[in-house]
Amino acid sequence: MRVTNKLGLPGPVVRAIEKDPYSNSGSDYTATSLLEPPRAAILSKDLTVDASDCIDSLEGQSLHSILERSGKELAEEGYIVEKRLFAMIAVGNKLYKISAQVDLFDPAKGLLSDYKRTSVSSAKRAPKAEHTLQLSVQAELLRRNGFHVALAQVVLFLRDHTKMKLGIDGYPKCGIMCVAVPLIGSDEINKWIVERIKAHEAAKKELPLCSPEERWSRPTFAVMKAVTDKKAIRVFESHQLAAAFIAEKELTAVIIERPGESINCNRYCPARFVCEQGKKETQVISVKDADGFIKL
Repeated sequence: MRVTNKLGLPGPVVRAIEKDPYSNSGSDYTATSLLEPPRAAILSKDLTVDASDCIDSLEGQSLHSILERSGKELAEEGYIVEKRLFAMIAVGNKLYKISAQVDLFDPAKGLLSDYKRTSVSSAKRAPKAEHTLQLSVQAELLRRNGFHVALAQVVLFLRDHTKMKLGIDGYPKCGIMCVAVPLIGSDEINKWIVERIKAHEAAKKELPLCSPEERWSRPTFAVMKAVTDKKAIRVFESHQLAAAFIAEKELTAVIIERPGESINCNRYCPARFVCEQGKKETQVISVKDADGFIKL
């Protein structure tokens, strides 16, 4: 990976980013790469990245380094710790090598745990769909390697947790949360794996567009007195919440769906600087009205 340092970060930090120890050990696809949008996966290969875009990844790696302190003892007790598991998946007439890195698995309880760094606001939405898919792939590989998986969880380390907000209704009591993750059955997750391999292989021949879900496009729903109005009474994240507000206030109003920012295209996707679709999405969100919402 080629790393630039446009913001002048300290040299040791940049070197640590350059020395990323990650390896897929020769697998065709990993649990993480299967979740990637096929378009982004193709466009982001062999890209030069800036160190400033790698801080979250670096901090995530440091979390695992800290947890390795207990790894040796846990392994001696029979746990599976920081181990990459493999399986061969047939798609048509071809076999693909699939792998997943298991953070921690307790064979005695059949409990699969995955450690993640995240924010408090993001933790409130856990478990997310990607958590279910990622851990379900891990569980399937464990099963294929002779283990029984009964339960799964994400262990969330909250990077922005503060004691100043303790006591606020719904605020986490400490900086670590364990959230149960529902697992997808073996037949269904194998079908999903096959479909994702097909999508990624097809992208090598013809580059697809990313879907709204892959772009993390989040529309908003504006409650307005009339369609012709320029200013909304209130704006909500869902049509249901907007409709409930109208009913509660006994308003005569309409609900207008406004296009949302493509958050992945604009902020996170590694291919965002070379992706033509992403550039168009960025251009769209730059045109906003007085309330800060996208003009229709």
